[in-house]
Amino acid sequence: MNQTETYEGRTLRFVRSFGEIFQDLSPGWILMPFLAALGAVSIPKAISTSTQNPVPRRLLGNKIPVKNFDPSQEILTLGLANLFGAFFKSFPVAISFSRSVIAHTSGVKTQFNNIITGIIVLLALMPVVSPAFHYIPITTLSSVIICAVILIIKPKDVVIAYRTNFVDFLLYLITFILTLTAGLAAGVLVGLILNLIILLTKITRPYVETKFARTPTEEGEQQFGFPYAIIKPSQSIHFPAIDYFSSRIVDSFPDLSELESIYVPTEEEEKRSDTKLVVVIDGEHLFQYDSTFIVSLRIFVLTLKNRGIKVVFHRFRKPIRKPLQEHFSSFGLMFNHSKTEDEMFAAINAAFGFPLPLKGRHSSFTQTNV
Repeated sequence: MNQTETYEGRTLRFVRSFGEIFQDLSPGWILMPFLAALGAVSIPKAISTSTQNPVPRRLLGNKIPVKNFDPSQEILTLGLANLFGAFFKSFPVAISFSRSVIAHTSGVKTQFNNIITGIIVLLALMPVVSPAFHYIPITTLSSVIICAVILIIKPKDVVIAYRTNFVDFLLYLITFILTLTAGLAAGVLVGLILNLIILLTKITRPYVETKFARTPTEEGEQQFGFPYAIIKPSQSIHFPAIDYFSSRIVDSFPDLSELESIYVPTEEEEKRSDTKLVVVIDGEHLFQYDSTFIVSLRIFVLTLKNRGIKVVFHRFRKPIRKPLQEHFSSFGLMFNHSKTEDEMFAAINAAFGFPLPLKGRHSSFTQTNV
């Protein structure tokens, strides 16, 4: 890229490589888009929560006066403004914290405020007026921004974060200290990285509720029923959490040698089935899936089958249940699914060779074997 500079009355022309320009722009080229997107979301949200609903009460009627705020709409507007402005050599634009809050506190109601602000900016850029701004101290400009933004700072939110989620409070504290000491770029980047780490940790280490129990007999006594372990994840399981989910299933039920000393099958039960334990996977909170999850479940079911453990799928939604059935059937595996607790107990009893419903109840669990 050709550049020119004036030095002691002489014009110097030189060529700079892309790497040099890229180095000069770092880390601003990474930081500025994040700050622009953050401002586009945080400023309207803060202003909307601190004001009354702009819709007149006569138009609301009996509806609940809830203000709709769509963050994607703000980001889309900002992106379109920069996209069309690029065709006319416009400067990249972003939402201004200070100008937005000043306009809000001044009682601005319509978008006509932007026209007035634009005229004032054009007047300030005139050659007659512009040199006067060089004599304004930086502390004065900082105080204007601080006085404007301080209205949307809510110390109560920090106290709430400290009492409810100490990890979020630590993130706020670390980001705040680094921004003051190491600069804006370091503070925002470190805060962003820490939030991504915590988010990935929650995805790869989901909470899995486990319980070991026995099915009730016809008399309602559970101490003499068939053993089963129920696994209930709190969220959808994707590729990063497959291994962790499988290990939690294995850790949920007792050692088979210990189980054999607790559960002694009768001679009739040994003839009907060689099942030692049934694992019930409760899919009530599973809303999404990927191909890796289905393939891993099939491999895991085969592994447990070789150890005398059968799997029953419980309360899986149709968008997940249907591809699971198709995948299991393509490998000739049995897919047991139940929708209610009675159907689950019937499926467990069937796995032990007693496919009869509980006394006085109807059972219609799905069993697909191809």
